[in-house]
Amino acid sequence: MKLQANFSRWHQMAFLLSMYVLYLYVLLLRSEPSDIGDVGHDLVRLVLPLLELSLLSLICVACLHASRHGRKLPWLVLAGSAVSVVYIIYIAQIYSVYLSDNFISVLALKNTESSGFVTSLVVVKFAALALAWLLFFLYGLTKEFYPTTSSPMTSFVGYSRGRLMGLLVAVILINCAVLALQKKKNHRLEAAFWQVPMANFVHNFVVAKFDLDVDEEIAVKGVGGHCFSYPRAASAVANYPFQKSEAYTYPLPFAPRIELKGSSPNVIVIFSEGTSTRLLGSYGGHYKKLTPNIDGLAKKSMQVENYFNHTAATYRGLIGQLSSGYSAAGGGGGAGWESGANKSSLSEIRRQTLPRIMSESGYQSYFFSPHKSERPFTLMLRSLGFDEVYTYQSIGDDLLRGKYVVRHNTGALDDESLFAGLTEFLRQRAASPGGKPFFIATYNIGTHAFININPQGDVAYGDGSQEFLNKVHNLDASVGSFLNYFYTSPFAENTILVFTSDHSTYPEPLFKEVAGKDLKPYFVDRIPLLIYDPIHGISGKFDARGRNSLDLAPTVLQLIGKRIVANSFLGHSLFEPRNFPIGISSLGRWYYMTTKDGVFGRDEIPAELKDQFDCEINVVRQYYGVEKDNHIFKVD
Repeated sequence: MKLQANFSRWHQMAFLLSMYVLYLYVLLLRSEPSDIGDVGHDLVRLVLPLLELSLLSLICVACLHASRHGRKLPWLVLAGSAVSVVYIIYIAQIYSVYLSDNFISVLALKNTESSGFVTSLVVVKFAALALAWLLFFLYGLTKEFYPTTSSPMTSFVGYSRGRLMGLLVAVILINCAVLALQKKKNHRLEAAFWQVPMANFVHNFVVAKFDLDVDEEIAVKGVGGHCFSYPRAASAVANYPFQKSEAYTYPLPFAPRIELKGSSPNVIVIFSEGTSTRLLGSYGGHYKKLTPNIDGLAKKSMQVENYFNHTAATYRGLIGQLSSGYSAAGGGGGAGWESGANKSSLSEIRRQTLPRIMSESGYQSYFFSPHKSERPFTLMLRSLGFDEVYTYQSIGDDLLRGKYVVRHNTGALDDESLFAGLTEFLRQRAASPGGKPFFIATYNIGTHAFININPQGDVAYGDGSQEFLNKVHNLDASVGSFLNYFYTSPFAENTILVFTSDHSTYPEPLFKEVAGKDLKPYFVDRIPLLIYDPIHGISGKFDARGRNSLDLAPTVLQLIGKRIVANSFLGHSLFEPRNFPIGISSLGRWYYMTTKDGVFGRDEIPAELKDQFDCEINVVRQYYGVEKDNHIFKVD
């Protein structure tokens, strides 16, 4: 009886205190924000969650008070529901901080299609334990509504209604002020000192649901005149401020090494999922023999350095690079591709893209995707103008005849199967020579954030103890299997092969452990760009000096000599003067500057570059406005 009496008396305090302590433990000891040790910031981190949990406690008190003067069950349900919602959000935020050093961000909410990647036995066990603790509290809550003893919470019930409501309103107003704080921009992918689990989730959910992370302030033409080269009047199209008639201006600064008789070179672009240059041996990675096959490709290619992603995540990255522009919509969110209500409207946005130009220039264009055909990802790719999209089904069944492997927890083809499918496709092309040249782009899933290699069959690095290195090494082995065929095939002499990434590596904790101390908590970083070009024989290192993946499409077109094509590219070929004097990356309303020295958030921009960078932001805002009006590209 004494144990039961103590349980009824102290269970609420134990419940709230355990949630508070667990949150602080994960935030301060496991996550270790970069400003840890700043007394003022740390004090705010300690106080703000207490305000949220105090509000939850007072809501329970108010419900208990109301139940004393009417039916108990509705108020018990209301109190239990409030506790359940707050608890679930807190547990989700705690796990998010544990997993990624950050709260559930707008970007994460817009990429909910990847949420299944983080499932594991550990997650299931943690969820079961959390549910048991919640049920334990709810059981105790019923004891307070139908009490056999007093508790600290029931002592508040003796307050007058006016006094209790006054206290509740005061705490609500304080928490409204905390919610308003969440609007402050945090350019770092880590929990800022002013952010707090409940308020931050509410803010980010609303922003993601209603797509409020894209600037509504739209600049007018001319605002970016001193930082961006708009199309010349002779090639400009009315109401389409970025459309022009040429993909580049000047001849290449080097002559062809060989001439292809009566044909154009094939082009293959490998978009490796979330790959920064930090771990690649050819770019100075410190882990021996981690990427021997990619390093071997680099020796045969022109290696572009100080080259950054201009957007993220995958949907934006592929759309942006293949159209040399930006996309306000990502995969998830209220206005994203994963939202059934928006797929058709997003697919109707007219963009001039690399695959569409290639098809119009006599090429056959293909994309190799690890995802199933019914995924919105496939619709997005088709909207970019690919003649055919090979998916999970057509690669696995048609090309590999059922001999494929599924990446654990993703429902997608693993990297080895994807590149085996590409190899088989080329074998079949080689067996039937002639026909049109091809443009192929690929995307793999194996290096995605928060997933591990398959337990069996994949190639681990060393003793397999470093999970992130395992993913990179397994990707390299998969690419290597393809390269072993490619180098000895007829395509080695007539195909430009590009290895790059859809975006940089997401700075998850496992990556931070191996990435180096200079890694900043941004979703912008240096990404690889290797160009194997047997026609021009280019090699060595090329310093992009902070330029970014906006320049991919015009660079490819210049290499194959397709100059007179209508387009709305924001980027310029790497072999021509840059269009933006300094690099600018945009992830919705978040802007970053890139130079040869690295990536900088808006609060880090040197004073002498601030006006220049603000001008470039206005150009990007204008582009978002043009996209909203569907005036990126006018189809004749």
